[in-house]
Amino acid sequence: MARHPGKPGRVTERLKRLSFGLMQIEVAVNDPKAYTKPWSVTIEMAVQVDTQMLGEICIDNEKDTRLYKK
Repeated sequence: MARHPGKPGRVTERLKRLSFGLMQIEVAVNDPKAYTKPWSVTIEMAVQVDTQMLGEICIDNEKDTRLYKK
């Protein structure tokens, strides 16, 4: 998929605390040059008390892992 680097689409992330132990994360993608229509995904995650929230990283075929903090 060829893209012009100066014309990105829009990604919106919403984090909502549903209850003391449950967080809802919604990601919406709107990029008409990459997708035929906007799409979104919503997931729920259990909150781990006294820990840091870490993003999930997919390593399959990842070429930029050297940029991630270790």
